[in-house]
Amino acid sequence: MLLTFSIFLLLLAIWIQIATNFFTPFQKGLRVLMYHKLDASKADFLTVTIAEFEKHIDYLVDQNYHFISLSEFLELLNSKQKLPDRSVMLTFDDGYQSNFEYLLPVLKKHNLKAAVFLPVLFIGKTNTWDNESDPIMSYETLKLAQPYFEYGLHSYAHHNMAEMTKEELESDIKNCLSELKANQLQVLPVIAYPYGSYLKQDFAFEIVTKLGIRAAFRIGNKVNVFPVSNKFLLKRIDMRGTDTFGDFKTKVMKGRVKMF
Repeated sequence: MLLTFSIFLLLLAIWIQIATNFFTPFQKGLRVLMYHKLDASKADFLTVTIAEFEKHIDYLVDQNYHFISLSEFLELLNSKQKLPDRSVMLTFDDGYQSNFEYLLPVLKKHNLKAAVFLPVLFIGKTNTWDNESDPIMSYETLKLAQPYFEYGLHSYAHHNMAEMTKEELESDIKNCLSELKANQLQVLPVIAYPYGSYLKQDFAFEIVTKLGIRAAFRIGNKVNVFPVSNKFLLKRIDMRGTDTFGDFKTKVMKGRVKMF
């Protein structure tokens, strides 16, 4: 009897998941897609093949999605202008050299822009925070990629900003802004939180506002409804190289693939 009931619960969960993926109504709002690396053939948790990424873009174009740049998004946040239907934004974390090699040609082909969030300390170095050696774009390369790349902050040293004290958070953002200014790189006042962690401390929003930050992204895997309830807790949808193309379409429609 217990085994039969367990099987029933399992089948019910599978049915609910299938129904959710295939019959969930289209979610209105802004989809912010979060990528990291692109590669010619390699695919893993953080790396999407260029062929698969081009399928993503072709699908969004064919389905009449409206691509919003980071600068356009900031204008929409502070205006009464209506968000265009089927809006989507492309974002890439960490500023990998592979973005310059593989992403830039696709953006030029379709005349699109992507937001690239930079861990400032590692510009021109490698992703040693992951104990790996993938190259991060140099200042020279970052400037060459403008205006197709628009830049934001990803903390100074790729640290978890949710765990910072008031002093650490203020110092982190100031270090980012001062170093970027010294290297004459144009950056928008936007943060993408490393590791998807987001500010929860009582003082956090006060600090970022004081320093001129106008918006910040977590993960969340949901579509952002406009007008937004908190511009420092905007949600992004995690795009992985291990996703199927069906997963991608489901995520674009409703934010996530799995209910549980």
